Amino acid sequence: MIWRERAVGAILTVLAVLLGLGLFSHLVPNENQFLGTLSRIADSMRPWLLILAILLSLALLPLRAWRSAAITCLVALTGLGSIAWDYRSRSVPWAEQADLRVLWFNVLNDNEIAPDRIETELRNSGAEIIVLTEAMPAYEMKDRLADLYPHVIGCRSQTSCPMMILSRLEPEAVEEERPTGPTRSLFGFTVSPEGHPPWTSSRRISSNPGT
Repeated sequence: MIWRERAVGAILTVLAVLLGLGLFSHLVPNENQFLGTLSRIADSMRPWLLILAILLSLALLPLRAWRSAAITCLVALTGLGSIAWDYRSRSVPWAEQADLRVLWFNVLNDNEIAPDRIETELRNSGAEIIVLTEAMPAYEMKDRLADLYPHVIGCRSQTSCPMMILSRLEPEAVEEERPTGPTRSLFGFTVSPEGHPPWTSSRRISSNPGT
């Protein structure tokens, strides 16, 4: 019947769009603003697009398009398996392949947590580098943590301690700029983890603690 053929054709057209976006949207470059934006949106929804394709393919069964329904399900399931495999390969436990562990923590000048508790957590963190902002309450910790973190950047005094950086590794190329205006200071340094490429970081401190 003509209506059935048209219905199958309409469903197959929608399925082709869903499968195309679900399988290949992540491969579209960002050169074209419209297509790039559309592809990034579809990329974040790839599993759902493929699941929707499977559900929609069931509508082909009453229309006796069993072969098309089976092929659609097979293709969509293959795509879902590929996405799951890719996700798993990217989700190797962090600690097993981390080159450098960096802990960032805003101490807060008015933090109600006892400094001794913060110090204990920092000591047990296992991080190679600890970055503390609004660090006045942590000023005295740097001496007590010196056995683990002998290298300290910033925090010249307890009354001027917007940032304190503690490092197990000896920092290289340490830079500190104190420009005028709303920006208070800019810290930059490089460390070289054993067996890994050098790692460089910079951090700008604003005179407004909320920025």
